[in-house]
Amino acid sequence: MLEELKIVSIVVTFNGEKWIDRCFGSLTSSQISNHTILAIDNNSNDNTANLLKSNFPNVILIETGENLGFGKANNIGLKWALENNADHIFLLNQDAWVSNETLKSLIQISLNNPVYGILSPIHMNDEKTIDSEFLKYCYLNLKTEFTFDSLLKKPFKSIYETEFINAAAWLITKECLQNNGGFMPIFPHYGEDGNYCERVINSGLKIGFTPGLTVIHDRDVKARKLSYGKKFNRLYIFLLGVFTSINATDISSSF
Repeated sequence: MLEELKIVSIVVTFNGEKWIDRCFGSLTSSQISNHTILAIDNNSNDNTANLLKSNFPNVILIETGENLGFGKANNIGLKWALENNADHIFLLNQDAWVSNETLKSLIQISLNNPVYGILSPIHMNDEKTIDSEFLKYCYLNLKTEFTFDSLLKKPFKSIYETEFINAAAWLITKECLQNNGGFMPIFPHYGEDGNYCERVINSGLKIGFTPGLTVIHDRDVKARKLSYGKKFNRLYIFLLGVFTSINATDISSSF
């Protein structure tokens, strides 16, 4: 049955030349058939677009001509996926990559557990240790069964339910996308995934992560320093999240 499914992977790129080979190489090497890969480029001014054209000619490159941000750019790919009858859509950050079997295994877990609208692997950093941001919302918050199974050294289940996972590596079902549309375009960058997770849960679907599978997300959280402007932007995004919280049910403008 998996071989009959249509899979669309979407990567939003912006000045990501140092990750292109690892990110798109991992997708093109994934052990699945009927797999279309979209790159939505946000007007990169480095060699990103040229690398995609020369090294990955089978990837469909859509050049936006401007920096639309994460949500709006992904919406271009999500709309394409819906119009082309995709069964599952995989969102992957440009600074992330998966092993050959990860996507195939993730899709099989999704088929076995259709109540989950979004599934994600465990997020690791490039040093092969668990991503610190991932720990915050899936491990250290003491809200998931995963925490207690870890502490008690129990065998892990194939899926653990959670209220949020960032969109660095999301497998989205067709039902989830049809029910919830795309990201709210009001979010410039960050916050759009939190809002989307709220809407998914409100629609009756679940969000989960899969301990048996991993994605490498190459980001250095410790190196981030918030300037005044970035602090103001974080406050702005927080307030957007409050004002657009789940009581807002009209998602017709998502696309």
